[in-house]
Amino acid sequence: MKRKYELGGEINADDIPVTNHETIEDTKPGSVKDESESSSDSRSNSPPAMEMGGYSREAYLKYQIGKRDMDLIEIGKTIVLGTVDQSLSASKQVDRAAKQDAQLINLENLVHGLAQESTIDQKFSMVGSSLCFNIHKTSLKSAISSLNAKSSIDTSAQFSNFDFNILNLQEEQIEKYQIQAEDPFLEADLAYIFGLLTFRDNAKLLNKTKQFIKAYFVVSCRPRCFIWRYTLRKSGATHKKSISHLPHHIMTLIVDFLLDLCGIGRFDVPYLELERTSPFFYSLGAEDPEGIYQQLCESRDELVEFFKNAITDCLNEIREMPYLLDSGVLSTPLRGRSPSNSTITWKQYENLLKCEIENPTPQNIQNRVNFEHAIFTQLPVID
Repeated sequence: MKRKYELGGEINADDIPVTNHETIEDTKPGSVKDESESSSDSRSNSPPAMEMGGYSREAYLKYQIGKRDMDLIEIGKTIVLGTVDQSLSASKQVDRAAKQDAQLINLENLVHGLAQESTIDQKFSMVGSSLCFNIHKTSLKSAISSLNAKSSIDTSAQFSNFDFNILNLQEEQIEKYQIQAEDPFLEADLAYIFGLLTFRDNAKLLNKTKQFIKAYFVVSCRPRCFIWRYTLRKSGATHKKSISHLPHHIMTLIVDFLLDLCGIGRFDVPYLELERTSPFFYSLGAEDPEGIYQQLCESRDELVEFFKNAITDCLNEIREMPYLLDSGVLSTPLRGRSPSNSTITWKQYENLLKCEIENPTPQNIQNRVNFEHAIFTQLPVID
């Protein structure tokens, strides 16, 4: 079967050179035997059986990947031959590992680009390595997601001794938590916003933290949807140029405010100088209050990271909230529902920003400006 390529003209499976004076017949799936493998387990150590008069390249590829000692050249050779004769195109598993994720290597394009009249030994190895890389990265993403979910649960339980209470703040502390206006962020009073919230009686620290952070962020900018453009990453940077890093002073004020609500904002205060009438002091108990206070102060750095992670999560979740043009507010996530004509989403805005960043033509710039102008012209009037 022949297929045309942009590079290298036409290519036939029978024309692909192989190493060690082999022929294509020698490299057919099922003809390679790994003598180092034990023959005791026929399922894992023997090539797959014939299917419909011929070997299945997908089954043979799975067999090669599942071996204890993988042969990258053999894996690459199978992929190249399977791509040329299109016998692997129907394999959902291989196709997913090959080209689904934009961050992974597109094996089909790689095979077509390498299919030229030259020595192909190293190219087989490159294709095999690419597939293994893609499979490994896909599995790693799944493992990281599971670890993050478990870590979130463990961390939430770790800070079960902390709780928010506005009475833990002294008068001079309340006054310092005023966020100054800085386009597009509006002036805000964090203590006032916190006072508007009502928490469930059994709400955990993580739930209360996210409820407060979201309550601030959904009203923090003008227009309110401009909060979509901000995130908070541990490295202080983001790989997405359409998203900016949250201003440092805003992040610091939020974290410091939450620490003060917990009672350990001023962790350098000796136990004997603590405010005896504060809810935090009473929460230390009567058995060993000074020892418990020291333990809580030692966990302060971990609590700071806990609050920063909550800020990142909230900003990510807010990007799923559509913006209503007629009322100028962020609404609940669509969850599969189609947006109305008076609704815009982050995806729409992000596409315009990406086009302008990647190709800053006058037209792309104007498209973004027109989009933002439509938002500003329908902003509700602030008295």
